[in-house]
Amino acid sequence: MNPYEPGNSGEVPPWQPPPWTPPQQPGQQPPPPSGQPPQSPPPWQPPQPPPTGQPGGGQGSIRFQDPNTARPRPPSAGEIRARERAEALAAQQAAMLAKKKRTNRRRLMGGAAVVGVAGVVAAIYTVSSAGTTTAYCTTYQNGQEVVVSDSYCHGSPNSSGFFYYGGHSYRYYYGGSNSIGRSPVGGSYLAPSNTTVKTKSGTTISRGGLGSKSHSSSS
Repeated sequence: MNPYEPGNSGEVPPWQPPPWTPPQQPGQQPPPPSGQPPQSPPPWQPPQPPPTGQPGGGQGSIRFQDPNTARPRPPSAGEIRARERAEALAAQQAAMLAKKKRTNRRRLMGGAAVVGVAGVVAAIYTVSSAGTTTAYCTTYQNGQEVVVSDSYCHGSPNSSGFFYYGGHSYRYYYGGSNSIGRSPVGGSYLAPSNTTVKTKSGTTISRGGLGSKSHSSSS
């Protein structure tokens, strides 16, 4: 009611604030005016995928290269330096491996030579350091062999190893521990090889070992 219309008393009514309305969220439709039905939201639509394979590309697009027309990208300065460092490291490792192989080969050759020389020396030492065998002069008496003095076995024996003195035959008996007047035991009438042979009195009959030869000498 307008107080200034004719017929009114002329009094101004007190001020009244406008009715309160709730704040609107972003994208929210304002409420319809009073007396109108609310509008229904549009039907839901599924999200559409971005277009692919279009010329010029774009965000989310896939670009295909033709191997017949594509050109490789030149390497950057960092890639060139990394490749040079890798090549230098590979060359250094190859040189170290080759040096190690040469050193091992030389060690093996040196070891084989040392082993060969040691084997030869050991063989010479074994042959040269052969033991000593005692030879006893024996003769046949009263139906058996007995040990007699070394003086009966002197000079050079015949091909059968016998010495002849005063119409009797004598020969050496090798090995054992025997005494004059007793039958020899513990040895053999065959001369041993690779050993030094001495008589009971100390005369060397033959020397064994490398390059030995039979001879008689006084020790």
